[in-house]
Amino acid sequence: HSDVCSCEPIPFHPPTVSRSTQELDDLFRKQVLSELEANPNKYPDRTWGRNINEHVAKLLEVARPVRLRPYPTEQTKALVESNSPLGDPLVVVNQHVFDWPGDRRPIEHFFKHMEAFTDERISVQVPSRFTNVASCTVKEFSDVRERFLDTRAVAEDGPWNVLDMANVLPARLPGCLTGLNCQVLRVLQHKVLSEGTAERTEASTVEWKRWKNVIDWVLLSEGGNNTAAHTDSNAFATWLTVQEGCIGFIWLSQPQDHERDSWILAHDTYTGGEWRFVVIRAGDTIIFNSGTIHSVCRPLGTQTLAFGGHFLRWTDLQKWLDVLTLQMEHPSMTNEDMTESAPKYVRTVLGLVQKGDYTELLGGKEAADKFCDRAQV
Repeated sequence: HSDVCSCEPIPFHPPTVSRSTQELDDLFRKQVLSELEANPNKYPDRTWGRNINEHVAKLLEVARPVRLRPYPTEQTKALVESNSPLGDPLVVVNQHVFDWPGDRRPIEHFFKHMEAFTDERISVQVPSRFTNVASCTVKEFSDVRERFLDTRAVAEDGPWNVLDMANVLPARLPGCLTGLNCQVLRVLQHKVLSEGTAERTEASTVEWKRWKNVIDWVLLSEGGNNTAAHTDSNAFATWLTVQEGCIGFIWLSQPQDHERDSWILAHDTYTGGEWRFVVIRAGDTIIFNSGTIHSVCRPLGTQTLAFGGHFLRWTDLQKWLDVLTLQMEHPSMTNEDMTESAPKYVRTVLGLVQKGDYTELLGGKEAADKFCDRAQV
């Protein structure tokens, strides 16, 4: 990668020479930064792409690549099942990477599995859209498929980002997240759709639509599509397993209260605190806790496919409520409208806790009572 400062879009391929992961991550960071600095006016003023790229470039200038030791499944599972805070993101290896046949790229195989949706439509983030309208627009699924399968295509509207694609493959929680402590959302989903029975869910289509599937989904992006710093909506914790390509992950490491407050007030310009950077490669899973302030970047010319999902730990319900309250007070912290979803989640979780079935997982009766008192305010 001697040409990391080139203005030309170069797909990122880690060199074969022996270098530490931290050094390779820094090369990745420099490449994306050089691409952003080479063409700062790629998008017109007051477009989503212009604003986001300017913001991500500032973060990449200050972010320090760190070496996150890949944890084995059992060690990570022991951590997330404890009442210890997760702190900085965790990288885990050998989690659920789909068994892709070797004759084609995973993205090509994925679209083969999605052939039944050819006549459907889907929301796509387009960076050339102006900020006075939503960053997403609806596209024909067939157009999305054609665009991603033709890797030679160069679109004038900028690289697309497909955020809410359903996953028809047998995806599952990473093995380290299958313990009791991480199942709040799965219990929640069944409880609200089961209509008083422990049998298999038979909820109506209308009821399903009221509860967006947050447990597993697909992220599909073109190279050069970036995401500004934010916290994930409804204060959920998140996991991402990369299936194809490489994703740069930037986060504000364990911010002090005043640093978080400063970011909230100037979320699109703030570069204070300790920003960190790591590259998540195919086969890697990153896990980050509720309220993690993070941004995502991708080098030009390289498509990425990742399976992901949200989860919530019983032992984190107090923290979840803290972050959720902040998000409701400051909607700019997240990139989704939570006006209806947040109160609904709080009411439903409160109902579960009040029954007393999960008191031990919450840390005992005192912790459960404290949560109930706060959640009812």
